[in-house]
Amino acid sequence: MYKMIIFIILMVAATDAQSYTITVSRDDLAGDAEGLIQYTRFGSTENIRGNISKGSSDGNISVSRHRHTADQIFRIKDVSGTYLSIWLVNSIIDETFADAEDLQVLAASRATAVIRNETTGEEYQVTIPEAAEGLAFRAGTIIGGKFSADPRMFAQLRIYELNVVDALTGNPLPDVTVRFSSGRAGDEFDPGITDLAGTYSRKFDYGDYDAVLSKSGFITVHQTFTMDLTDLPVTIRVAMSPVTRDYRIVLTWGRQPADLDAHLAGPDPAGTRFHIWWDHKVPVGGRNFLDRDDTSSYGPETITIYKPAKGEYRYAVHDYTHRGKSGTRALSYSGAHVDVYGGGELIRSFEVKAGNAGNTWEVFKLTADNEIVPVNVFRDESDSRAVIR
Repeated sequence: MYKMIIFIILMVAATDAQSYTITVSRDDLAGDAEGLIQYTRFGSTENIRGNISKGSSDGNISVSRHRHTADQIFRIKDVSGTYLSIWLVNSIIDETFADAEDLQVLAASRATAVIRNETTGEEYQVTIPEAAEGLAFRAGTIIGGKFSADPRMFAQLRIYELNVVDALTGNPLPDVTVRFSSGRAGDEFDPGITDLAGTYSRKFDYGDYDAVLSKSGFITVHQTFTMDLTDLPVTIRVAMSPVTRDYRIVLTWGRQPADLDAHLAGPDPAGTRFHIWWDHKVPVGGRNFLDRDDTSSYGPETITIYKPAKGEYRYAVHDYTHRGKSGTRALSYSGAHVDVYGGGELIRSFEVKAGNAGNTWEVFKLTADNEIVPVNVFRDESDSRAVIR
């Protein structure tokens, strides 16, 4: 992880309804850098570029250039209900022909993003490290009304990066075979292998792709992704489950919010019902169903129904980070992904839909006849005990 410079000028409790100013400055004589805001609101995404004085289509973001310094200035009227990813990119060099020297240009610009919450006065500064090499630098994100630094340099654009972990332990999974396919005729891809850190990356042209992940002793996983015209890297975390005949439910998500909680309610062998989550790990039939809890982003959070009893089970995800907020859309922009395994295979997957308001996502129910029925309902709940009613 690259070292970064972050200055917190003033810390004040924040709410979603706030305005921000993002100022990108750089040394034009040393290198080229453009500020780029990936802006998602109500499920629609667009890129707002600092070199073009054109704001967002809904008028919520404006772009200007400082007359004397040529700083790029982004003004966001209201960050409520939005997801903003802040990037510094080298937009001049053609990445197809970029050489080692070209990869140093962005860092040489000493580009700095100053992110200021105009409502609270809170201010951060993130500068590209001098030793970083690449064409795109991610400074951080604004979600749930709060900025979170997430500094990372990517060597190229249109990179697909996969990080694979064990669903039970959270440990990296090396030697996972990744095979790709697309709908275009003539596309052929050699399989890839994850490294010791469980990571594999590859450059792709625009289009939709399927990835199949396999490893001895683990259930095969299918993933889909799109390399679109945003040109920005795509990063995905996948949790692979060791082979099991039981029902196993695995939750993964992005960097923000930091703490999502998995909840499961259902019948127990004694004829009563249980409700388990991180703070209520009640044994069911002598077994703890909650295999893993995660409080620092990404997951996985894993629940296994080791001793099933006849009856209906319900599964939900709670945004514990924003449990005290109503109407927040942070959960909907978390990238939350739920995989359901049963009978030794992946039988169902659920993706959170961007733009929904609520800190609780009721995902699905498992009927007494072993049918998985999607629920996909969002609502607000501050009390963990009431997440599943």
